[in-house]
Amino acid sequence: MRKIDCHMHVSGGPHEFWCGETRHIIDAADRFAIDQFFCSIPVLRSRPATLDEVRACKDDVLRAMRQYPDPILENCYLNPGYPREALQELDRWVAGEGMVGIKQYLV
Repeated sequence: MRKIDCHMHVSGGPHEFWCGETRHIIDAADRFAIDQFFCSIPVLRSRPATLDEVRACKDDVLRAMRQYPDPILENCYLNPGYPREALQELDRWVAGEGMVGIKQYLV
């Protein structure tokens, strides 16, 4: 039986304060025998989040995903307040970067 954590946050860039180092998350997953986890980083700076803030969070999670490709599954973080751009982001991040889930940032 595979164990998948469906809601985890990794750190990166200016988001280090959110949960500490990604290595600590990997270590905790190992202790609980969690095989994979879906990750994102929430936008905490502003409401509603700007496109640049959402992209920065995705970039940081993508770096973690590349560093730990087996356990980390990335949620493509989208802001539906920007529908055209969100669809473009979805194509880029899911088809181009291999992200497998969607997490909406509701405005």
